[in-house]
Amino acid sequence: MALYFFGHHALAQDDAKAQALYQQAHASLCLSCHTFESIGKSNSKENVLKQLKAWQNNPQKDHVMAQIARGLNDQQLSALADFFTRKKGSE
Repeated sequence: MALYFFGHHALAQDDAKAQALYQQAHASLCLSCHTFESIGKSNSKENVLKQLKAWQNNPQKDHVMAQIARGLNDQQLSALADFFTRKKGSE
């Protein structure tokens, strides 16, 4: 039983590390132009997500922000908003 728990715990840790890496990979798209500070220290996760979705539906199809946002699904946009608001609060 202890071996099962240890193995399950190790898989959960690996999953958490993989999720963090996944979020960082998407964040690198943003960080190529922006900084955490440019996102705005007063923005909530909901506000960042709203802004990303607005870019996703932006009629300016050639704008870089619109292209990047359209390449991400709702779950990825939510993870990205979470990443920036969580990192911002820890600085």
